[in-house]
Amino acid sequence: MTNEEFEKILKEIELTKKEFARLVDVSYGGVVNWGRATQSIPNWVESWLELYKENRKFENLKKSIKDSGACG
Repeated sequence: MTNEEFEKILKEIELTKKEFARLVDVSYGGVVNWGRATQSIPNWVESWLELYKENRKFENLKKSIKDSGACG
């Protein structure tokens, strides 16, 4: 994953690097340094972001169903 891809996905899921760092318990400074020549983005980040995106979709669907009154 490139830094550009990382930043694009963060923007798409409306997370800042600071929020991402807090969620995954990584230092903000470390996240900022990812993608630079000396430090690549860890392999687990891409799958974490995909799971986060999927979870948000399901949470939004669940809220929509609950708000519509379709669940009792």
